[in-house]
Amino acid sequence: MNIDSVYKNMLIKVEKTLGSGSTYNTELLQYGKDVFGKKFHGVYAADNLPKLTKNKPYAIINLDNIGETGSHWIALAKSGEKIIFYDSFGRPNKSILPLLTKEAQKAHELVIDTEEDAEQNVIEENCGSRAMTFLIMFDKFGEKIALQI
Repeated sequence: MNIDSVYKNMLIKVEKTLGSGSTYNTELLQYGKDVFGKKFHGVYAADNLPKLTKNKPYAIINLDNIGETGSHWIALAKSGEKIIFYDSFGRPNKSILPLLTKEAQKAHELVIDTEEDAEQNVIEENCGSRAMTFLIMFDKFGEKIALQI
């Protein structure tokens, strides 16, 4: 299986609904509920991280805090005692969302970053669609495949 190709094809499907530009939290919340049902924990600001569980393992986070305009969407997926962190620019979680590591340590969880290769170009604004695509890939193919995105 060519994971990059599968990811790109899945992104095209997601963008048919969410678009290839900026997305709002309400759009991502509705799409996440439609796709994952009760497994989708929700959409959050960086200073309001959710406690992911076995029954609600998926969330999308904006790197801005509550009350700010929003800057970039990332995805989180819980897998056992691990939180899988996806950033479409390929940055490590510790550099852009340090609160995540602190919260995970309190819960005795480990935060794992996906590959550091960027899927998104700096001129693109489709990080919300990309974050959702990552969660769909994780849900459909599992952690091992999702970590390669």
